[in-house]
Amino acid sequence: MMFSKYSTAKEVWDYLPSVYQQSNFAKSYELEQLFRALVGKIRLFKDLYIEMTGLWDQLALMEPPIFKILDAFIEFQEQGCLVQFLMALSPQYEAIREVGRIGIGICYDIRFQELAMLYAARGAHLICYPGAFNMTTGPLHWELLQRARAADNQLYVVTCSPARDAGAGYVAWGHSTLVGPFGEILATTEHDEAIIISEVDYSQIELRRTSLPLEKQRRGDLYQLVDVQRLNS
Repeated sequence: MMFSKYSTAKEVWDYLPSVYQQSNFAKSYELEQLFRALVGKIRLFKDLYIEMTGLWDQLALMEPPIFKILDAFIEFQEQGCLVQFLMALSPQYEAIREVGRIGIGICYDIRFQELAMLYAARGAHLICYPGAFNMTTGPLHWELLQRARAADNQLYVVTCSPARDAGAGYVAWGHSTLVGPFGEILATTEHDEAIIISEVDYSQIELRRTSLPLEKQRRGDLYQLVDVQRLNS
């Protein structure tokens, strides 16, 4: 998301329907109508951000249980959409606008879908897993898990592994890889030392999520995942 190229509130609004406009949580508070009114009278997007931040603070004071106690997974998702919307416009997040939001896991973390889901819910575009699978788990699980985390959450996954040293006490599988949001392998190494360069196009995330709307089709009435860190904050 490169908001630095936008100068007016209307340009930002026109770019964000997928992030904000489909928010049921926002519509329940009639925020869409309020934001549209703001866009109509405010020209610069920095002024729009100031107005929206004030509105967010008012809502937090009015309905603290909604924002602090996440009774349902869908409420958490919708809150995340609005937070992402506000954060994306903030001058403090210039780096995020340029390189996207990146989550970090470490090796064994890649086996757990829940962490990847929380990163996705927080707006991550890419998750990076440094790891060193061995010569048993590597051939069977390394690529499989990368593709699963990417496809399940419709985001990019990148891994970096030590090169293989057959004489070492621990022999790593290697095969550092970049996986796209459809589970496709975009770039990979073999087991030797190597540097790979590959383009990451975040617009592909929205394309995949539009054509296969997994998040909207998730059965939040039957199961849910709670972000414990945010719940207790």
